[in-house]
Amino acid sequence: MPITPTPPPCPLRHADLPRRIGFDPAVLAPALEAGVGPDVLLEISTADRPVVVRSADQGSFTTLVMPTALPGSDRPSLDTTSS
Repeated sequence: MPITPTPPPCPLRHADLPRRIGFDPAVLAPALEAGVGPDVLLEISTADRPVVVRSADQGSFTTLVMPTALPGSDRPSLDTTSS
């Protein structure tokens, strides 16, 4: 059985970023699939602001994806359809 190396952890540029952030797969997947190449950059400012998704191979490709509240989080829901 071959041993697969553990990928290195992703470096964080700011320690105050949220450690967990949620996305709707129906929104995030198309943004990732539309990029060029296998690598993407996620520019996260806060858990309640849009995340910039950039293709690492072609930096001119940019899209925005809105995070969603995680179950059990203290963040208010962004759902505006409920009454």
